[in-house]
Amino acid sequence: AGSSCQTAIALSICWCESQGSAHETITRVPAAAIAANGGYCVNVLSAPQSFLADVFAGRSDRFARYDFGSADWQRADGGWRLLDSIASFDCALDRDIAAGTHQVLIGRVLATHRDAQADASSLIYARRAYSIARPIFR
Repeated sequence: AGSSCQTAIALSICWCESQGSAHETITRVPAAAIAANGGYCVNVLSAPQSFLADVFAGRSDRFARYDFGSADWQRADGGWRLLDSIASFDCALDRDIAAGTHQVLIGRVLATHRDAQADASSLIYARRAYSIARPIFR
């Protein structure tokens, strides 16, 4: 299963789960699939790939939620690597922790990949809008 996660820090990914709501059921699907698979792949998207974030967040008008047919993928040890992502981190699941309203998955990075041809501006989602990473200082 795939998902748009809210936070990816070093070796962990995190989903917010509003307990007792429909959102809780939706966010448990990727966490359960990752646990069953034993790993996951974090793909860093570029600005033109924002539609993929929408697909895996369930906000796409063109594709069904978690539709892997929306892009080109390559099997990796932990999951599926997006072929034209800026970078990817292939991880083995180390721990799955329920923490209040969040599900925290901690992984061990097995492999990294960087696409030298990919757009160097990483996609960011903040304040309910997409943006790109820009240097603060030059």
